[in-house]
Amino acid sequence: DDPRRTDPNGKPYPPFHDMMMLVEGDAAARLGDLARQRWRRARGWKLKPPEPVAASPWPDEIDAALHDVDVAIARTQPPYRRDEGVREVERLYLDAIRAARHLIYIENQYFTAHSLANALAERLAEKHGPEVVIVLPEKTGGWLEQVTMDVVRGRILDQLTKADKHDRLRIYFPYQPGLGDHCISVHAKLLIVDDRLLRVGSSNTSNRSMGLDTECDLAIEAERAGDDRHDYIRSMRERLLAEHLGCPVAETTRVLRGERSMIRGIEKLRCDERSLRPLVWEVDGEVDEMVPDDTLIDPSEPFSPDYFVSEYIPRSGRVHGRRRLLVFVGLVVALFAMAAAWRWTPLDDTLSPERISAYLATFSSPWTHAAIALGVFVVASLAMVPVTLLAIVGGVVFDGAYALAYVLAGAMVSSLIGFVVGRVIGRDAIRRWYGARFDHLRRRLTQRGTVAVAILRLVPVAPFAIFNLVAGSAKLGARPFLVGSLLGLAPALGAVTVFSAALWQALTEPSLRHAAMAFVLGAGLLLIAWWGKRWLRTS
Repeated sequence: DDPRRTDPNGKPYPPFHDMMMLVEGDAAARLGDLARQRWRRARGWKLKPPEPVAASPWPDEIDAALHDVDVAIARTQPPYRRDEGVREVERLYLDAIRAARHLIYIENQYFTAHSLANALAERLAEKHGPEVVIVLPEKTGGWLEQVTMDVVRGRILDQLTKADKHDRLRIYFPYQPGLGDHCISVHAKLLIVDDRLLRVGSSNTSNRSMGLDTECDLAIEAERAGDDRHDYIRSMRERLLAEHLGCPVAETTRVLRGERSMIRGIEKLRCDERSLRPLVWEVDGEVDEMVPDDTLIDPSEPFSPDYFVSEYIPRSGRVHGRRRLLVFVGLVVALFAMAAAWRWTPLDDTLSPERISAYLATFSSPWTHAAIALGVFVVASLAMVPVTLLAIVGGVVFDGAYALAYVLAGAMVSSLIGFVVGRVIGRDAIRRWYGARFDHLRRRLTQRGTVAVAILRLVPVAPFAIFNLVAGSAKLGARPFLVGSLLGLAPALGAVTVFSAALWQALTEPSLRHAAMAFVLGAGLLLIAWWGKRWLRTS
């Protein structure tokens, strides 16, 4: 009920569970160095370190849990200019998991890191490996995270469950009755191993925290069982479990130590009120089909342009960047030439956009216009007329948003028809037609679904109609095909349609404003072409 716990819109935050660590001395000084280093990389200038003070800056209202201990700092830094990057966060996770003897306790917002899942799976497969307890939120963030990161999380947790041959894995979420559609948001990033290692920091157990994001964790290690650090780490784990289970700390400590098993202790203390409940992560099949593998939505390192080329485009289908640039330049020149021909040659009297528009004007209903546009687009595209040319014509003939709507709708209807035809005639017939590139393209579409369709629409490696047939013959659902097609076709066809309309207006209604609009859009297309040249360079 604290009024300060609200978002910028004044809406109260849901229940939140987090962890922080406060340090002073050499560890704090090193953290200051890291902060200034990151600031310099982000903003470009150096910050001076603060002047040393004689008195301890430790806040009076906080009691220190430990004194005079070594604190380790583990970092993740992606490659930056000449720096190769740092993956200490991942290395410490892996070393800790492999060194565990009795228990591994994890609290985290996400759980999607393949390297950590593989390491845990190896330990779970051992006959006498450690117990593993993972506390995660029931749902992560908003709807977008739930249909992406939660899907990837489900795949990883399936892997761990299959590896758990000896019943030493439990995955829970903190439950609080009365929250309705909300749940307790677990934002902590905590790892405890054998009550000898305590780790708190910024890193999620996700791929991107291993190598893509910039992370910083702190860790404390006990030298032996029974020393002050070991006792503190154990009491920390017991107090955390007491909070999650809704039990007094003393009762939780007594049961956990009496059972001599973290899992048995938790199961004995669980109840129907505030407690830990087993996480259910079953994912709807259609949603799972639409979500690509985590390489794209949760990458472990920055992408290079060559990654997309090697992953999605068969070598025989790659167009050299210079050739693609020439194609784009040729397209822009062709647009000017076509517009000029219509404006200043006899073509203006026989097949002018005005005559076409006047013919369409005889039909008063916009639905009739739409039907004619869709019919022409579908028939022409199925006859192998380039969709780019159809977008040009649509931009010239129709007005404003109608042009974009008709072109995009026509492309989508034509895509669906080709997809259905490909599904009917089958992959063997298309393979004989399309040749060796068919298998590579079909495999990428099957493996990567929506994302592959979108990328291959933006970077076409096959004629529009043939691509639709190949997609239909692949083991690819209609929904990911249509969603990917929409994501890939909308920006490309939209740019061509809008530029065509602006260019035609500049030629038929000359004015500085119309000329400037056409120039800006044309320059934008050339800029995209230049960027595409760099993006599509072959290794």
